[in-house]
Amino acid sequence: AKKLAKALDGDRKALTDPLTKMAKSIKALADNYLDKLSAIDLGLRQKIKARLDAQEMARREAEKAAREAAAKAQAEINARAEAANVEPVTIEVPVVPAQETKTRTEAGTSYVKSIWKFEVTDAAQVPRQYLVVSDQLVRQAVQAGAREIPGVRIYEDKTVQIRTT
Repeated sequence: AKKLAKALDGDRKALTDPLTKMAKSIKALADNYLDKLSAIDLGLRQKIKARLDAQEMARREAEKAAREAAAKAQAEINARAEAANVEPVTIEVPVVPAQETKTRTEAGTSYVKSIWKFEVTDAAQVPRQYLVVSDQLVRQAVQAGAREIPGVRIYEDKTVQIRTT
């Protein structure tokens, strides 16, 4: 029985070893390409995020310039109205349109998801109610709208989400 078991195991190995070696070589080849594709995906996400951040910064600057121009025009109108002894006209601040948030194609959809993150900068200043080993209480406070907690830097981090069909 022992001799037969050894012979059977040898035959099994002889039949399965080429398949196992082929599977390992296929996995190694696929892993090589998957690593490269993951690096490409990460690089593209970072470039998309940088481009969207630049667009958002330009939009905010345009909005600020529009507000300043409206304030300057309002001050001028107020001065003229006061000189003419009439009631001044109110100028509405122009609204700069927001960027489209989703991009849809045949291959899928991409959009930007805002996630509020934080890091403790000075543990001595953090209020006692947030001094827990877990991040849970701080995360709940941030989700509830807290944007300033002493000793904690709260910031918005954006990630590019891509869903394929």
